Formats: sequence, structure tokens, C-alpha cells
Amino acid sequence: MRRILVLNTIWALSTASVTPISTTTPHGGLDIARQASFKYGDPVKLRISLVVISKLCLCLLAGLLGYRIRQFNQHLLKNMTLTHVYIFIDYISAMTFIIAAAIVHNGLGITTNEVCKAAIRLCLLFYTASKVSMYLFLVERVHVLRAPYRSRWSDYLWLFSTIGICISLGAIGVAGFVVPITSLSKDDGRCRIGLQPYAIIPLLLCDIAINVLLTLVFIYLLSPVVRGSRPSGAGFASRLARATGNLCGRAKQRTAVNLHPANQRLVRRVERLLFKTLVGCFFVVLPASGNLIALWIYRGKMPAFMCFTICIFDVTWAAVVLHWLTMASADKKESGAAM
Repeated sequence: MRRILVLNTIWALSTASVTPISTTTPHGGLDIARQASFKYGDPVKLRISLVVISKLCLCLLAGLLGYRIRQFNQHLLKNMTLTHVYIFIDYISAMTFIIAAAIVHNGLGITTNEVCKAAIRLCLLFYTASKVSMYLFLVERVHVLRAPYRSRWSDYLWLFSTIGICISLGAIGVAGFVVPITSLSKDDGRCRIGLQPYAIIPLLLCDIAINVLLTLVFIYLLSPVVRGSRPSGAGFASRLARATGNLCGRAKQRTAVNLHPANQRLVRRVERLLFKTLVGCFFVVLPASGNLIALWIYRGKMPAFMCFTICIFDVTWAAVVLHWLTMASADKKESGAAM
């Protein structure tokens, strides 16, 4: 009997010591499970979406680049101008950015602070390169129309515009590259990036000012041709060209080009070129401004997926507009660059 009592006592003590441990185990297991299931980076759905977007945009740019290359033959390749080089640089920089963004976001995965910082720097680097190549193309187009037989180093407008674009956009890009805004959230594990206000505002102002000023200079240079044409049936672009020329005192001293009635076809081509220039200016400034305004609104808390998506659409759209602006008419069978 004594042995039975001793065994019962030992059994009761053992069950009493085990009971509190068993009651606390589920709560600790839940905490450990939550920590194990928490992962840094964007969800799978967003990563798949970026893969689809990047592939579609990359295929579109590759098609535009292939169409442009097909327009060249051996004779035209020898006479390739600087404007053609800028167009190819814009295509290649946009495609390189899309490939790099897909690798960083979907290949490496934005799961560390280092990759998060690399994301904003990558976006800023190729975005600035695409903008610089596009604006240098606009400067070169003005030079070809204004002083085609003069050296670029003796053309003060080309020299001033090129230096101004490289210095302004380069300085803003370096400022944002050195001190970006990055944070890896501990709530949802997603990377949030942005730029400092002193980099966003100048970048937005330079983007709008450079595009508008170069467009107005191009319209001003074509104003003598439009003023010498028949005033009837003139569109909005022609009226704007006349108004721009009349506002400038120097333009009033320039003699209008008196065209023969048989050359009115040239006037219509110039009017179409002016119209495409105005529409292209609007279509380039609008998405770029929206992108920078979104960065300003989020104030450094824009998700990396959203930033990559907007930048991919921006550089792709700019390349499409540039391709549309430089497409020559099919009846002339030109080389694909309409100055």
C-alpha cells in the first residue's frame, strides 16, 4: 500500500509541473509562427505584375529599335548623324533600365536595406540618362535647323543648351544618388523609396522648362516658312508659330519665305511637323511631371514596385513619342528621322 501511495504522489507532482507549460505553449508557438512567416519584399502578385509589364515594354522598345535599324542601309549608315545616335541611346538606355529593374525587383528581391538603396539609385540613374539623351536630341534638332553648316562649338545656342542640360540634370541626379530616401518597413516588409525635396523640385522644373523652351525655339525657327504661306486653312500649330515669331523682335526683322503655290505641299509638311512637335512636348511633359509629383506626394514613402512601374512606363512612353516625332513619311521613304 505504501508503494502505491508513493507512486500516486509522484504521478500527481509530475502532472502538476507539466500542466502550466502545456498551457503557455500555444501562444509561444503562434509568435514563432508569425516570425517565421514574415518575409521582406513585395508579394508574389506584384512581382508577377512587374514581370509582365517589363516584358511588354521591352518587346515594344525592341520592336521600335528593330524598325529603326531596318530603315538603315550601308549608304545611310555612313551618313549617320548625331540625332540618330541620340535616338539609339534613348532606346538602349530605356531597355537597359527595364532589364535592370526586373533583375533587382524580381531576381535579387528587395529584402535588404542595401538592395532597397540600389533600387532608387538604379531608377534615378537610368531615368536621368534617358532624359538627357532625349533633350540632347532636341538641342541637336534645333542646331540642324538653325545652323546646319556651322560647327557646334561655334553655335552658342547649342553649346549653352548642351552644357546647361548636362550640368543641371547631372547635378540633380548626383544629389539624389548620394542622399536617397530609403526604408525597409518592419510592418509589411516592403521597400519604400524616394528623393529629397531639394532634388524633386529642381528636377521637375528643369524637365518642364527644357522641354518647353526647346520646343518654342524649334517653332520660332520654322516661323518664316509658316508666315510666308497662305494664311487660310492654317491650323493651331501654324498660328502658334506666327505668334511666337511676332513676339520676338528679331523675328520681325527676318524675311518670310515666299513659297510658290506649287510648293504648298512643303508648307503642309511643316505644319504637320509643328503639330507633332507640340503634341510630343505635351505627351512627354505630362507623364514625367506626374511621376515627380507622385514622388513629392509620397515624400520618400513610395513603394519600390510603384516607383519601378511608373518609371518603366515613363521611359517607354518617352521613347514611343520620340519615335513618333522622328518618323518620316512613307511616301518619301526617308531614313526614319524627320528633322
